[in-house]
Amino acid sequence: MEIATFLFVKFQFNNGTSITGIQQFENNWTTLIMLFQFPLIAFFTWLIFYNKKYTFGEHLIGNAYIIGEVLLFKIALFPLYYLLNGSLLIALADGLYMLSILIYYTFAYYDWFYKRKGSEGLVLSIIFVFLLFIVIMFISIFVVYMLYLSYIKLGW
Repeated sequence: MEIATFLFVKFQFNNGTSITGIQQFENNWTTLIMLFQFPLIAFFTWLIFYNKKYTFGEHLIGNAYIIGEVLLFKIALFPLYYLLNGSLLIALADGLYMLSILIYYTFAYYDWFYKRKGSEGLVLSIIFVFLLFIVIMFISIFVVYMLYLSYIKLGW
């Protein structure tokens, strides 16, 4: 997580437009945001898949591996981000990364919770990942906004 954060904070990728204060805050505090998201994702998987008999700790560990692998892909995309920095095409790299997250999480949850059994498990995994993605994004946006307001108010 630290390598991805270092690379993306050090180079400050953007689409050629000026960066707002909240975007700068989000870029600088990527690790904190991911550390917030990690137990939140584990909580939702534990809550939804309670019948699979995994403890919350096992959900934390399983999701840590998944997040780690997704971040490895982001590091692999670093050269593409570097080449597209300052152009509107950087949205292509972001879109590719988001698509990879959705696909990988779907496969990982399908494999973990449904043991690759049938199309029903795959469809349920797709629905779960889509809903989880939306919930995590809304909660993260709210938390980042509140942290940013606190950051500004405290004058850090």
